[in-house]
Amino acid sequence: VNNATEENVLRQNQIRKVSEMEKALLDLTLAAMDAIVDADSGKVSLELKRHMSEAQTALLKGLDELEDAADTAEEKRIINAQRPNVLKLDKLVSQDLVSAIEKKWDSKDKQNTAFAEMDDAIDALSREIEGDLAAFAASVTDELNESQAAVQDQIGSSMTLSLLAYLLTIG
Repeated sequence: VNNATEENVLRQNQIRKVSEMEKALLDLTLAAMDAIVDADSGKVSLELKRHMSEAQTALLKGLDELEDAADTAEEKRIINAQRPNVLKLDKLVSQDLVSAIEKKWDSKDKQNTAFAEMDDAIDALSREIEGDLAAFAASVTDELNESQAAVQDQIGSSMTLSLLAYLLTIG
């Protein structure tokens, strides 16, 4: 029962980490969209840069933690597939987007086209990362369900053995 309980705790922690990463991804995506909306100012505020950095750090830290906790081939495959996308998103937001906002454009049309392309790329990477997180969570949920079933089976077996021992004792 103890092993199954420990496995339940591990799986619940993995699901919690996926949720934290989903929040960080949403925060990063929204911060990038805010930066694009405010692009006419020609700069990204320090507060928005800090917010982006915190979200990026949470995503990368979460990946490392999920990689350490991944114990199936499928989970490891998902994390390995996800890392390049998270790194691309990190670069796109923290370097490319910030540079584009701070750049002096010779044409508003070129600027709008560049921002639309970045917006599309951010959306595409975010959707891919979201999909990977959902697949990881589904894998962990399957394991959690199996682990909980194992705990129930062990509890049932223990109760049966206890009842049998009691009946043998009194009988």
